[in-house]
Amino acid sequence: MGEHKGEVPFRELRITPEEQSGMETTEEQPVISSITLECLNARQMYLKTDNRKSSLKSNSPTDNSILSALSELSLDTRPDADDSSDGDEKEEDYGNVDRFGFIVVASGRSPYEETKDEDQIRKEQERRGRKEARRSLKWVSMLARLEGAHISKWHQEHRKFGSRLIKGVPESLRTKVWSSFLQLSVPEPTFESRFRQLYLRCSGFERQIDLDIERTLRDHVQFRARFSLAQVSLFKVLVAYSNHDPDVGYCQGMSTIAAFLLLYFEEATAFQALVALFERDQTRRLFLAGFPLLFETFHVQEALLRKLLPRVKARLDFLGIPPSVYATRWYLTLFLGFPFALSTRIWDLYLLFGLDFLVCVALALLKVKEDLLLSSEYEHCMQLLSKLAETPLDEERIIRVACAIWKRLGDKNNVFERLRTQFRDLKDAKGGK
Repeated sequence: MGEHKGEVPFRELRITPEEQSGMETTEEQPVISSITLECLNARQMYLKTDNRKSSLKSNSPTDNSILSALSELSLDTRPDADDSSDGDEKEEDYGNVDRFGFIVVASGRSPYEETKDEDQIRKEQERRGRKEARRSLKWVSMLARLEGAHISKWHQEHRKFGSRLIKGVPESLRTKVWSSFLQLSVPEPTFESRFRQLYLRCSGFERQIDLDIERTLRDHVQFRARFSLAQVSLFKVLVAYSNHDPDVGYCQGMSTIAAFLLLYFEEATAFQALVALFERDQTRRLFLAGFPLLFETFHVQEALLRKLLPRVKARLDFLGIPPSVYATRWYLTLFLGFPFALSTRIWDLYLLFGLDFLVCVALALLKVKEDLLLSSEYEHCMQLLSKLAETPLDEERIIRVACAIWKRLGDKNNVFERLRTQFRDLKDAKGGK
């Protein structure tokens, strides 16, 4: 059924109250389950470094395709069996990294950059650096003019804000800009104290969290080593959130989102950002038992696909390929499974416009691959859609098409909300099933 081989089913990963009470056993009750002991050992390894600072739910699925997608979310970055468990790495693993901190393998190919000869790569890096510096200066000047204006007014306050956002926020300014989009503030001492209380409290999801941390962003230099500063921070953020929102707890996919935030925020601010992100647009409902927001979003995508790309919709229906088969991973990782440069460009817009913009991205991906989808049979279509994030993608075209769809639909008769309301009404009419 798509579960991790050799692992217990998702619901069984949660420590029972009886197991948690075993943490304080007496001589009359000395037995602790092996799962609980394993969690305690992992917790000790993470939190023994609690004084170090990083700069940087398992739900029961109701659909086999979603269960399969969940089980595969991070498997492509699972460490090799002979990786050192004490966090030591070979020195050559860190010999060369790309501009985002991802390790360039020996062949010269970065997981997030197209293969080119060294001289071409060097020239492009120099040209990109000069362009990025010029763009950063323009953004600094623009942000100074926008200081004090509400985020919803930025388009009106500066006529070039929209066009510059579509081109992407300069990497050096993403922390500042994303903080504004999420309306984050500098964490108060009381908030940091609350964050510490939350991650020091034992969570029933710690075993699954630990399993997923070990295979999250393993090709990034900060997450490469076992129990590195970044992995410690990731453990804290995920455990804290599972205690902050026990109804959600933890679900695979959340580790990728939290790790991504830790690349731009300190751990306490990353936790604050995760909470803000999940509360906005009720995004937390993506990860509740039964995945209510996921199926609601599938309904929106299907309705808009029928309207905007009717031939693609008809072809996928004929082949029997619903969005749950190929788009589950897209939404449960908030589109962070794609090449990193594309993911950051998507998030520049998603953090401003909200979850509905991700539907536009999904439609843009299908539009870009329209010809292939229309000319392919079932097996090829399935391979194309399931491996889409691993294939060469035209970053500029995807962003341009997604923005065009958003411009057409985003502010027109509130189409997204109408479709979401329609889905909830249909669900209520069927008795909530």
